[in-house]
Amino acid sequence: MKRAGRPSRTIKELVFDHIHRRKGAVSYDDLTREVLLHFPTSAWKRSHWAWYSYQIRSGKYRNEFTELECANLAPSGRTTEPKRASLASIRRAAEPKRASLAPVRRAAEPDIKQPGDGILREARRAIAEAAGSDPVLRFRLNRWVFSRLQLDERRLKQPVKQALWDAGARSCHICGEAFASLTTLHLHRKDPKLDYTASNCVLLHARCHRTLK
Repeated sequence: MKRAGRPSRTIKELVFDHIHRRKGAVSYDDLTREVLLHFPTSAWKRSHWAWYSYQIRSGKYRNEFTELECANLAPSGRTTEPKRASLASIRRAAEPKRASLAPVRRAAEPDIKQPGDGILREARRAIAEAAGSDPVLRFRLNRWVFSRLQLDERRLKQPVKQALWDAGARSCHICGEAFASLTTLHLHRKDPKLDYTASNCVLLHARCHRTLK
């Protein structure tokens, strides 16, 4: 936690200090006012708070907060946050929003990269051999293989989504808002090294899922 009386140097530091002072009982609107007071040109928005909340409760910042603070941040217990206010009304005097940063790409793991590169080389060789000198056929074969691999993964996800839905997961794990329907939600793996299983996945809104990528 930062020393009392010293201004926050970063938004992260301010957010953490705000949570500690409120013992986790955070109002998004109050936090937003404080962020914009100290960082008036910030691109701060609800998805940023959703990302911090998730990382504190279940991610890389978990060890920096007490059990009480994490419990008060949990979506199911959000009794202190008022009905969502218009962010435009809060930041009316702020500078225009800055362009969003590009998502961080995860580096391939060594135990996956080596065999994966070999499989990819073999697939490219097979496509090139089948297409010969026809660039249109090569493109169509490449697209066909790509679409079938994506379809294979979607087939793995659907029963996991259904199992979580049937078990009562009817609201977003990050923001706590109810889903409109099963078809609109996204599946997120808590441990990206593991497969799509009910124990390793949570259900999220698409907008909240984008904050984790």
